[in-house]
Amino acid sequence: MRPISSLGPAELAHGPFFIGLFLNVLLYGIMASRGVNQIYIYYTKYPSDKTWTKTFIAFIFFLDTLNTLFDFAYLYDCLIIHFDDVPYLARANWLFALDPLMTAAIASSVQLFYAWRVKALTGSYLLAMLVVTFAVAGFGTSSSLVHHGIQPLFLQLEASVSDNCVLKNSLDILFEGTCIEVLRLPYFVEFRRFKSVVILWLVSECLADVLITIILIFHLNSNKTGMDGSDMLINRIIRVTIQTGMATTVCALIDLVLYLTIPVAWHLVFNVFLAKLYTNSLLSSLNSRAPKDGGTSDSEKSLMNKRMSMPVPPPQEVFIQIDEESASDSQLGVRRVVD
Repeated sequence: MRPISSLGPAELAHGPFFIGLFLNVLLYGIMASRGVNQIYIYYTKYPSDKTWTKTFIAFIFFLDTLNTLFDFAYLYDCLIIHFDDVPYLARANWLFALDPLMTAAIASSVQLFYAWRVKALTGSYLLAMLVVTFAVAGFGTSSSLVHHGIQPLFLQLEASVSDNCVLKNSLDILFEGTCIEVLRLPYFVEFRRFKSVVILWLVSECLADVLITIILIFHLNSNKTGMDGSDMLINRIIRVTIQTGMATTVCALIDLVLYLTIPVAWHLVFNVFLAKLYTNSLLSSLNSRAPKDGGTSDSEKSLMNKRMSMPVPPPQEVFIQIDEESASDSQLGVRRVVD
């Protein structure tokens, strides 16, 4: 294997980032063709949901759209505006640093929503707070990675407000409080030197996903009634919960393993589209519920259609044969008396 120092910035980081962006857009397209439709289904199928829940769904979709736009802007800046500018391409900028921040913002927001659902379903503040702890830890550690990319932006802001001491000091406090790693080591070849931050970020996200999945599965299993319609719906929700929880967990783990074991930034392939998995999991989970308007759910309709499509046996014909015998008086042993 070639030494990492001999790799160009395109091979080291921008190639994996491009592949990750391709998958990001692919999942966004799936969400746009299926997800926007799912959002429409959600608003029409669950009109009695709380207003803040509906607003939250729109907010997550907005963040996901911004995430894709920022990723495109980063590649355009590097590959078009600064084409063949090797020193520039070797460093991370603020657009690059926004990707882990927005990924963590989307992931943590979805996990906090699930924490609310855990509290609503189980009534346990302890379980909900465990999920909240891991979600907040994941966002906090990922936000520290932005330091690499947004320090120039802060320096520009500080220069523009240098005459205002109060505002300048406020920016300094904000910068030191939220940004730790990324601009301290801005070169891609040095990104593996802040392993502890990446490990805390991705492990926290994985633990939150696993905890949410386990809690929901146990709760749903305990609420089975033995009735075909309700049990079919519960099994469907369990299946969706396992699939969505496993998808985000496996993706984050692969991201972490590749980051720790391979010098080339192939982990970006999985990191860049991780946010889309969280958005799709949220939409799938919400639309797998039974409708609140007393209508018939998809599972109940499927069960009814299945029963209606079963062949109905023809009615049995019962033949009753009545044998009529005419007996003569002599056969009956009756004598006529003739006067």
